[in-house]
Amino acid sequence: MLLRQSDLDLLQVYSYPNKIRLGRNQDNGYVVADVTGYDYYISTGPNDEDQISTDFMTRYGLDEYHGVTLSRELYNYSPKIRMIRKMLNSYEDAENTNLTYLLSQFSNIFIEIDMVVDEFAWLNSVSETNLSKFKQLVIEMDGLLVEGGAVSYAEKINCLTKLNNTHYLIHAHGNNNRPFSEAGIPTVIELTYLNKNCFVTPPEINSQALPIAGLDFPNNPNFPDMDLNFYPFAPTPVIPPPPQVVPEPIGDTGATGDTGATGDTGATGDTGTVRDIDTTGETGPVGEISDTGSTGTTGETGPVGEISDTGSTGTTGETGTTEETGDTGSTGTTGETGTTEETGPVGEISDTGTTGETGTTGETGTTGEISDTGTTGETGDTGSTGTTGETGP
Repeated sequence: MLLRQSDLDLLQVYSYPNKIRLGRNQDNGYVVADVTGYDYYISTGPNDEDQISTDFMTRYGLDEYHGVTLSRELYNYSPKIRMIRKMLNSYEDAENTNLTYLLSQFSNIFIEIDMVVDEFAWLNSVSETNLSKFKQLVIEMDGLLVEGGAVSYAEKINCLTKLNNTHYLIHAHGNNNRPFSEAGIPTVIELTYLNKNCFVTPPEINSQALPIAGLDFPNNPNFPDMDLNFYPFAPTPVIPPPPQVVPEPIGDTGATGDTGATGDTGATGDTGTVRDIDTTGETGPVGEISDTGSTGTTGETGPVGEISDTGSTGTTGETGTTEETGDTGSTGTTGETGTTEETGPVGEISDTGTTGETGTTGETGTTGEISDTGTTGETGDTGSTGTTGETGP
């Protein structure tokens, strides 16, 4: 069944910090407000044990004339109180009592009630004036907010309304001997009410999870206790978001070592201006040209007149500090060329990847050796071409 919001509001639990447990740590034990000033104790007690009565009478110093147990059956009741073989009801006769006689004498009463059928009738019949004479009530209600049965739904709502007018509900605990009802609350529930005159100001709404560890215990120890962490008993627990995965911090990357300084490449000597040679007389023998590293592909050299451009030099590897290459001998001054007689054929100059052999050229003056430039050191000045002998007329 769906409950009205106003019905659920009647079960709103309020905060009260000073609470204790009386009776056993199972069925017939209850959580109560620890307040003093009682003048009478009433139990509509259980049928087989009465530890709660003994605990109460001892703690609050009441004698046997200020406590009573109501029951029609014989059982092991507390020796500290008297036994009356009547049941709580809305009227007075040989087997029932409405407590009118006691309510006319006492005004700070503690009562523990198991409300099944007749007890609802009593609570509906008692005036709010007499209800206010109970300092504290601990009530186990059977079939609360459940339709049908010997007690109507309207009678149950009226009982809760009357209690809320005179008392604050300060504790709730589900009896796990019975399941949750269709209403979403325990079919049998234990409720603790404290008189409003015990408060200077209205209490705050309960913010403590229920059940309370160390105070609440399952009625049946063979089953888990009933979770009441939902409205109106306690705040709905906040479900935390899943934890964020924090990536492991990445260690600082070590500083990259400085790259060793590249040795200075020696300044390349100025290449003398090569003049176009007309038909030239015999040239003296050309000195040997040593291998130049590997030179990029050099364009073909045409007839010795023009010297074709040398192909680009390949990428030079890292240069350490290279020994200096000695200066190549200076190129001698080319003599003037007059009108020349025929010159013998000049050998072709082959491509200079690794420089090919030079055709039979007239010997050039000895050219200084050019050291290998695998790792290029400083390139010395390129020597001038040796002096070409004068060509006769």
